[in-house]
Amino acid sequence: MLGAGHCHLFKDKLIYKPPGTTGYLLHQDYTRYSFTGIPASDILSVMIPIDPATEQSGAITIFSGYTDKILPAPPGDPYAADPSAVNLDEGIMIELEPGDLLLFHSAAPHLSGPNLTHHPRRAAFITYNHGKYGQQYNHYYAGRESTYSNE
Repeated sequence: MLGAGHCHLFKDKLIYKPPGTTGYLLHQDYTRYSFTGIPASDILSVMIPIDPATEQSGAITIFSGYTDKILPAPPGDPYAADPSAVNLDEGIMIELEPGDLLLFHSAAPHLSGPNLTHHPRRAAFITYNHGKYGQQYNHYYAGRESTYSNE
């Protein structure tokens, strides 16, 4: 998607992990986006840390080499990815400082650990879709309600 023309804001959110908060299970963001019909390769997320993202605060770990497919889900959680589908020893923890940028593919499997510090870990996540699909922000948020209401 980079270098392929203009893009549109698809989604925006702030993650706030207070001290002691658990992490996120292995997942691919695209499982929440697929209802839009936009291919995974045309959706890109940007993480902008507000606080340091360290191993102790639950930094993201990304698993490369899996963006060409949606991983199987574990029983009972259609939006997670089965950890046995990746080599957990090959994850790359991405530690970031405030103002750094992490760009990642919507089908990149990732997880995060718990926040074991005494400080919150905040990060803005801005997601874009390729411009050829037009503005999808309202469509995503309208459809998002149905993906979360089925849980």
